Amino acid sequence: MKMNFSDFFVRMNKTAFVFATAAVCAFGAVSCGDDGDDDDAGGGGSAAGNTESGVIQTPTGEKKRVAKAGQYSYSYNSDGTLASFFDGDVTYNATYKPFTMTGHYKDSNIEQTTSDVISLNGKGYISGLKLSVENIDSEGKDVSSGNVSFSYDGNGHLTHVVAKGSGYYTEEGKKYNYTSKSEYTYTWEGGKLLKMAYNYSDGYEKESSTVEYTYGSNAKQNVTCQYVPAFIDDDMIAAFFYIGYYGKGPSVLPTSCKVTNKDDEYSDTENYTCTYTLNSDGTVNTFTGIENGTMVYGNSASAGSKIAANPAIMKKPARGLYKGFFRRIRNK
Repeated sequence: MKMNFSDFFVRMNKTAFVFATAAVCAFGAVSCGDDGDDDDAGGGGSAAGNTESGVIQTPTGEKKRVAKAGQYSYSYNSDGTLASFFDGDVTYNATYKPFTMTGHYKDSNIEQTTSDVISLNGKGYISGLKLSVENIDSEGKDVSSGNVSFSYDGNGHLTHVVAKGSGYYTEEGKKYNYTSKSEYTYTWEGGKLLKMAYNYSDGYEKESSTVEYTYGSNAKQNVTCQYVPAFIDDDMIAAFFYIGYYGKGPSVLPTSCKVTNKDDEYSDTENYTCTYTLNSDGTVNTFTGIENGTMVYGNSASAGSKIAANPAIMKKPARGLYKGFFRRIRNK
């Protein structure tokens, strides 16, 4: 039995986010220093945008702006705020006051529109999202909305995500209402990411995923505390880890990860060996693992710089905005 997924909300890997302004939040660049206090979700943050969005800070204090992370590419305004994000299928555009990301995709089979209003906490990390999405395809229409909250520990690591939504879909002239919940839990120890667990339910279907990380004797130090696509599964909140919008990554790069997916009818497990090459400043250059690719950086990350990243070349066909916090599973 083939599983077809129709996703209602665009996950973090399908939506562009940005930090609060430097005036409100001095933290902009991702580095490995401890924050020293609790960083739970909450608060507002500025709607004007951060002029150091996408910035990575090296141990020497040099700053670089991420232009590309594997299949994902980013562009920035001349003042250093995020302008847009391209995921290989869709371009998402940022507007401010309030801080909002919008995306639209259309082909011969599907049309999807998303709008995401973003809140930030005092350190510039995303604390909440208010999402809405409309999907129209040959099987009917899906309309959904909901809210997502995020929590962090005192070291700036993402620990917990809860997403609750509701909506309706139509099929063969009939309308069906639903509510759903997604929950993500991240387990850390000594700066290392040990496990990510995801659970979804909507009263009809259940789904779970876990990613377990190991660190071999050849593990490289992650001096810039970056997330890279080698160890963040595309199906489990991805792209915006890569530019620091969800706090700090592990202080050591995982050497392998085990991904297990389950739903009401099937279970599968895949194992990945993760390898990396580093630039002389410690930033990640190439990587292999869940995804293979390259990180690309701008030469300058100072305020007023501008980087326009070229669209990534996809190996898979465009599929619209399929990744979502809330999704209905169709069995065919």
